[in-house]
Amino acid sequence: MIRLCSEQDRSTLIEFLNQEPEFHTFMLADIQQHGFHQEYQKVYLQADSGQCQGVFLTFYQNLLVAGDAEKIDYAAVAALADDRITTIMGNAEIVQRTARQLGGHFTVVRNNLYVHRMDETESPDCQEIRIATEHDIDQIYSFLMSFPEFRGLYGEKGMLENRIRNGEGIDIVMEKNGRIIAHGNSAASAEKTSMLGGICVEESYRGRGYAGKIVRTLCKLVHAQGKMPCIFVPEAEGLTILTENHFSVHGKWGVAKR
Repeated sequence: MIRLCSEQDRSTLIEFLNQEPEFHTFMLADIQQHGFHQEYQKVYLQADSGQCQGVFLTFYQNLLVAGDAEKIDYAAVAALADDRITTIMGNAEIVQRTARQLGGHFTVVRNNLYVHRMDETESPDCQEIRIATEHDIDQIYSFLMSFPEFRGLYGEKGMLENRIRNGEGIDIVMEKNGRIIAHGNSAASAEKTSMLGGICVEESYRGRGYAGKIVRTLCKLVHAQGKMPCIFVPEAEGLTILTENHFSVHGKWGVAKR
């Protein structure tokens, strides 16, 4: 049975999700930052005989899924994906089974989940990269929306506002002539891990090593917080930029889009 969680469930949820924090950065961060009483976030628990089997979280238009793939009640999880939900994320097998239950309304992309376990990157030296502030929100949002692949995951401007204003993550930008030409961010940060995302460079500035500088800067900032950087990339895209910067594949991450 799946039920709505409250503050009383916090310790149970955190203990369960921290069994494999690499896969649960988003959930852990959202529970820590937004708790159980926000209109835009709801947390659900599946348990049997007091044993947690799955955790499911809706955050704006996203549904995050976690748990034992063989024990999850996929029909009940699919019921959480109402018309507002446009993206389902989590362990690839769980995402695929959930999407299948929804009858083909979602397209699943399997990703490699990369982790950066040790701070082996060289210190970045780029004065044009800086940490963003709330004064940059509008320009960052417009920049991200110029990339079609980011419109689903970053379409809700409130997520960007929360991240920057409330310190829920780090956004960094590279500028040329007073405008943003490259960006990256830690999309969510938990006790042990931080998920990177939003790494992009304006087309006219590609091929100059700017994406690598963004990645190295983010890794330095995240490791300085005592956390492990993680990032997911579609299986079909073998990103040399990650392997060159000491990332390794931890597992498979699924993203299903309506």
